[in-house]
Amino acid sequence: MSRPRLLIIDDQFTRSLDLRAELCDQLGVVDVPLEATDAELESLSEDAVAAVFCSGQQVRGDRVTNDLTLIEQTVRRGWSGPEGWRWALILLDVRFDAQPATQADATFGLTALAHLVERWPDQGAAPGNSELPLVVLSSIARDRRARDANRAGARAYVEKASLDRAGLRGLLDEHGLLEDRLLRGRPPGSLLLGRSLPMLTALREARRVARVEGRGNAMILGPQGCGKTSIASYIHAVSQRPGRLAHYFASPALEQIEYAALFGCWQGVYTGQRKESYPGVAELAHQGTLLIDEVHNLKPTNQAELLDFARLDQQHQRWLTRLGKTIPTRPRDAFQQARRSVLGELNPETSRIAVDVLLLTASSEPVHDPGWRQEQSFSDPLYTRLGVEYVGRPLRVPGLSERRQDIPLLFQRLLQRAGGEGAELDPEALELLLRYPWPGNIAELQGVASYAAHASQGFDVVYARHLPPRLTQPSAAQQRMPRPAPPRVAPEGAPRVEERLTTMAFEPNAGELHGRLTSMQGAYGEAIKRLLEAALEATRNRTGVPRNEALGDLVPTRAVKLVLGRRRMTTAQAASELLRLAKLFQEPPEPTSDLGRVLEWARGLRR
Repeated sequence: MSRPRLLIIDDQFTRSLDLRAELCDQLGVVDVPLEATDAELESLSEDAVAAVFCSGQQVRGDRVTNDLTLIEQTVRRGWSGPEGWRWALILLDVRFDAQPATQADATFGLTALAHLVERWPDQGAAPGNSELPLVVLSSIARDRRARDANRAGARAYVEKASLDRAGLRGLLDEHGLLEDRLLRGRPPGSLLLGRSLPMLTALREARRVARVEGRGNAMILGPQGCGKTSIASYIHAVSQRPGRLAHYFASPALEQIEYAALFGCWQGVYTGQRKESYPGVAELAHQGTLLIDEVHNLKPTNQAELLDFARLDQQHQRWLTRLGKTIPTRPRDAFQQARRSVLGELNPETSRIAVDVLLLTASSEPVHDPGWRQEQSFSDPLYTRLGVEYVGRPLRVPGLSERRQDIPLLFQRLLQRAGGEGAELDPEALELLLRYPWPGNIAELQGVASYAAHASQGFDVVYARHLPPRLTQPSAAQQRMPRPAPPRVAPEGAPRVEERLTTMAFEPNAGELHGRLTSMQGAYGEAIKRLLEAALEATRNRTGVPRNEALGDLVPTRAVKLVLGRRRMTTAQAASELLRLAKLFQEPPEPTSDLGRVLEWARGLRR
């Protein structure tokens, strides 16, 4: 697990090392170079935050110019670096003083902010948001520039003089991209290990849920085996609620048995083995957190009761009614036992019980889809109350196929847990793990790790032969999975590429120019191919609900509209444009790649 890295883009702290040292002491951070590796940061304390400084300026003699390209390059180093870490938070000043001074100096930071937001848009949010954790840190008063920063896409605006160690921790907690720091107190097989953007974003959303005022409700959605229970555990731990995390898994059951398990039962309802009054999980979670897993399985009558329980009164309490409705009054020992079984606050007149609970529900079904709710008879008001009313939208946990960057880390951790401690992973075996579609998500990865630990027992390397046959002999469906792209040079912004092309000069040497037109046309075609690949990646459908079975999360029409700069375009028009651009390619893309699959889709539409 790497230490959080803070990027501070501010010319002031590059000109004066004394001011930089004062800021580091004020915020409690450690000044480190951009090139520092995870291994080098291991010597820092567990709670340390590493700070990297960037001036945002180029110095040539006495001339100092503000430089957007330098800022973008520095941000990129911490967004797709070789070690996979990401900036936990980016603090950006508003004013940058160039030499000689220009009118643009006063707002250059806002210009840079808007540029970064445009360069790294957040595909899962409304336009104008960035996936980068951007916060403006300025000595200019809030009432003068905060509105401009908000308009440009900042997550927050903070005055330099007011930011201290506690304030920085608050910014990191609310806006930062942080790995699960609670892992150190958990079993080695924790499912929240990872540094991919989808995982870090999910953890940030989980911390937001843990801060919900009034102990509200939140819904966690994601495919089976992706770690929804672990996210609930993380929320409970971050909330620091004194009670326990009580977990109820809603499986097909008799209506009364399900009701009693959730809300408890008074004596006299059952005549079988358990005759005494007892609390349900909703009471067991008093002063803690209740997780109802696979909530979509609840019976309609119990959905109605949950809708009532999910409502908070003015004291932020919930009220439940045990099965049997009223507390038994006779015989006396039954009444006394029933009173002792109450974990919340009993209203003696109504026999209802008030509890203090953070309510979490989880589902592997698309409960957010109105059509699905209507088809499956899941209550619309219940969905609104559980997933929207308090936190705005459900928290989505990514499947393993969306966070392939985390597979090596997760597999090594699960391998250690299964007894394969110290074993290395052969590159061929790693490639098989990265290409496999993982329909069972982390739960399936855990089984594969256990299999590999047993198969490689006594050896220090896990080879492909130690993996289950379904990974080494993939089915036709698995073969369609795109092969991981080979490492490339760090990507450049499109404007920078265009600038280099339009300002390029050629040596007037006949030997070097001979036959170059054909090869340059091929290079141009390759550039178009890479442009389309980047557009397909930038416009992926991040909702987790595929629009097209053949394309999965790819949205080619949106990608073509993006590169052409058009606001409207039909699907047929997008297919035609794709096929036109494909004629420029020097070599066709791999049929199993994203672009190859999209071109096959386009050909199918034009047939």
